[in-house]
Order: sequence, then C-alpha cells, then structure tokens
Amino acid sequence: MSLTPETIEIIRATAPVVAPKALEITRAFYPKMFAANPEVLRYFNSSNQRDARQPRALADAVLAFASHIDHLDVITPAVSRMVQKHCALFVQPADYHIVHRHLMAAIAEVLGDAVTPAVGAAWSEAVMFLAGLLIKEEEALYSQVENAPGGWRGKRAFRVAAVTPETPRAVSLWLEPVDGGEVVQHLPGQYITVAENPTSAAYCAPRHYTVTSPPSSKGYRITPRAHPPAADGHHPAGVMSTFLHSRQVGDVVHLHPPFGAAVFPLDEASANQRPGVFISSGIGVTPVVAMARVAAAHRPCLAIFHADSSPATFALRAELQACLSAAPGVSFMVEKFSSAGERLDAGVIVDGLCAHGLALDCVDIFISTNADQLLVFARGLAALGVPVRNIHFELFGPHLELNCDTAA
Repeated sequence: MSLTPETIEIIRATAPVVAPKALEITRAFYPKMFAANPEVLRYFNSSNQRDARQPRALADAVLAFASHIDHLDVITPAVSRMVQKHCALFVQPADYHIVHRHLMAAIAEVLGDAVTPAVGAAWSEAVMFLAGLLIKEEEALYSQVENAPGGWRGKRAFRVAAVTPETPRAVSLWLEPVDGGEVVQHLPGQYITVAENPTSAAYCAPRHYTVTSPPSSKGYRITPRAHPPAADGHHPAGVMSTFLHSRQVGDVVHLHPPFGAAVFPLDEASANQRPGVFISSGIGVTPVVAMARVAAAHRPCLAIFHADSSPATFALRAELQACLSAAPGVSFMVEKFSSAGERLDAGVIVDGLCAHGLALDCVDIFISTNADQLLVFARGLAALGVPVRNIHFELFGPHLELNCDTAA
C-alpha cells in the first residue's frame, strides 16, 4: 500500500495549517479516546498525561510524518523507536483503528471548516497508512523475539529469585522464568516491561525497566528506584516501583520480553575507535551500567559523568568503577553530588573531556537523564562542538526529539 499523489499533495499543503494546532489536537484526542475506549489506558502512564509529555510527543510525531510525507525514510529512526516501545507495551493492530477514529474526530473538532471532505479523506488515509507501517514492523519484531531461543510473546511469569538492596531507595531483583525455560538474551541497554496492575483501577500501564545484568539465558536483573509522593502533592508515589520494592523471594511477576533500540553504537567497527562517554543522573545510571560493560571491552577510552543526591544514593556505583578498571585506555568518572537535586551541565562534561585530551568531534556520548535535562545537555554539547550524530540517549516514556539545532 502506498499513498496516492493527491493525498501527499494535500498533506503537504495543509501541514502548515495543522502545525500551530497540533498540540491542541492531541490534547483533545486523548480525553476522547480514554472516555470512549478506556481499555487503551493499559498503554498509558498517567503521569505522562499530567505533564503533557504524551500529547507533545504525539503532536511532534504527527508533524514529523506530515513534513516528510514524500520522504518517509527521514523518519525511519523515529518509527523504529516507536515500534520498539509499542512492542514492549504489547500494542495490537486493533488499537490503531481506535486511535484513527478519535484522532480524526479531534482534527475535525479543532480545525473546523478547514477540514473539507478532501482534506479529511487525505488525513484519514495518511493516518491509516502510518498505522499500517507500524503494524507490519511490529508484527515482524514480535515474531523475531518470539522465535528467538528463549523468546516469547506477551506476558510470561517470572519468579523473584534474589533481592539485593542497592541504596536506601533502589533495589535489584533477579527474575527467573517460572516455567524453568531459557530467556531470550537482551542487548545491553534494552529494557523489560513489568506487566502488573497493583492498583484498584481497571487498567494500569506497564512500566519499563532496564536490564542491569549482563546478557544471560537464565533470567534478568532490574534495579527499580522507589518514587515517594512529591511534597507538593501533585505527583503521587510511583505505583509500579512501590509494587516492585515490596516483592520478596518467591513472588511472581509477569514480564514482556526485552525491547529497546540499540541507541549507543556498541559493535560498529568505526564506532569502536571512538571513546565512549556516558552521562547520567539518579536512576538513569541503569542503562549506563549495561552499556559501559561493553564499551569498556571495545572502546579505547571510557568516561562516566554522574550526578546524584549523595554517594549513598548512587546505585550500582561499584559496577561502574569495575568497568572503568577494565577499560584499556584513559578511563575516569566525574561525580556530582547535591542534596538539592542531581545536576551536571554541558560545560562540566566538555571541561572533563578536554582535561583528558579527548577531542569533542570524535567521541560517542550517551545521555540517560530526565527529559528536561536531556534536552539541555544535548543542545549544550552540540553548541560546544559535539556532532549531533554522536549524541545518543535513552528516554523512558513518550519519545521527544532532540532538535539540537533549535533554540531552547
């Protein structure tokens, strides 16, 4: 299936009209969909609705698709990340028809008379075309993981085999399949999805947790941090983290298979000639630990920058230090501790790299922080001379584009 030339032309012509209204459209879309089809709430973390990250991410995705409607190869990386997230949540083909119906209703509501029959038909065709692409790619990924040694599709029961406190707020859980079989080996930096509903609500979105253990056919280790309620009362305690912190050896937890794009180049011959630089804050250290093990073995240099409240809250610190000790060349870690909140800035990163003789245009940088800090880091590093193509990142929840060339 391909888009007709008439549809492509209409989407290109109307994209400038949709752009300033995109966020208004997506803000109207989600309440409509949740009211009419509450079953889709099983895919959506409510905190991403409260802070509008989900509507913003969808608005960005719609505009990217419309802007590149005649050159869709440009958005291939974004589509790949979307496919990984959707498979982790176990999104099904029928869900796209629900999205299509309510998104078209939101477009008509917000744009009003601008949505002529021809315009409405073109956008409807375009939305279903994108849905078809995602359905096809997602089924291919589901099948790939299901048919891999130790693979499966959907939920699988795992038993907690070990519980290890890491900090006062972080704990590691070692999980092994109840059926006694093997598990599909994850790629460093991938995450598994905890598919439980510890609430009294009818639906609860699964949560993703980086696999912090080395690849293994026996099981997975995750290291969740507890999220207590915010003092301002606007953000309640983390539902899934609270659930996981109450698990004991022998308890059963249901998981989806590991997914997640390989966002840091770990096995490319040319990439392995560049120093590996990792930036994290708080529990964002988990994908760093997973990737730093491989980087220590294959990269000429390894640099780690981490911010936390205190040394006592720095989870998996000893494992990062072991990675540094195993690195063949220059290796160092810069730590920033502040009880007022974890903070680093691009200047500190650049100063640290330059002090160790690492050129900014030949390093690969991986960032694992919250969304706001990530954008600040990425734009700051790009402004100071790090090529955007060498800046990689992980961001749980709705995916936001870096837009390093755009002023903050």
